[in-house]
Amino acid sequence: MPLSALQFYLTAPYPCSYLDGHEARSQVATPSFMISSSVYSELVRHGFRRSGTFTYRPRCERCQACVPVRVPVDEFAASRTQRRVWKKNSHLEASLHPLRTIHSNFDLYQRYQQARHPMVA
Repeated sequence: MPLSALQFYLTAPYPCSYLDGHEARSQVATPSFMISSSVYSELVRHGFRRSGTFTYRPRCERCQACVPVRVPVDEFAASRTQRRVWKKNSHLEASLHPLRTIHSNFDLYQRYQQARHPMVA
C-alpha cells in the first residue's frame, strides 16, 4: 500500500512535553489499521514515530527543535557516559513473554501517559 493511501491530520495545539512554555502539534497518519510494517518503515524514514496505535510526527508551527534520529547500529560506539550507565545497570535482564494482560503493567503505563501527556481541558 502506498503512503498516498493514508490520510494525515494535524492535532490541535497542546503544551509541549519537551520545552516549557512552548506549544506543540502533531501530524497523525490514519487509518492505523492500514499501517503495515513496510508502511511504518517508510513513515519512520519521514520522521514519524509510534505511541500505542498512533503514528505521528512533531509538526510545530514555530519550532523545529524535535529532530528524529536513527542510529546506524553497526556504526554505534558507546560514549564513556553510556558505558558507565551500561555497567551500572548490568544487573538488569530483559526477557520475552507471551502476550498477556498484567494489570500492574497497564497501571504503570497509564501513570506514565498521564504524567507525560496530561489531558488539557
